[in-house]
Amino acid sequence: MWKQLSFLLGFLVALVGVSIVTDPQLWSIGSLAIGLLLLAAGMALISAALAKPHHPWPAH
Repeated sequence: MWKQLSFLLGFLVALVGVSIVTDPQLWSIGSLAIGLLLLAAGMALISAALAKPHHPWPAH
């Protein structure tokens, strides 16, 4: 359940980041930095949702 929510949240955050970066009316150093930060955070959430669960002990 949390994987679907994390994936959806990551997708929405990345989408907001892309919309900030690609909007010419918002172009400034600060908005580009915020947009890229949101894009990176969204991609990190998506990759965390898609990652296989890590088991610290070896399976026998």
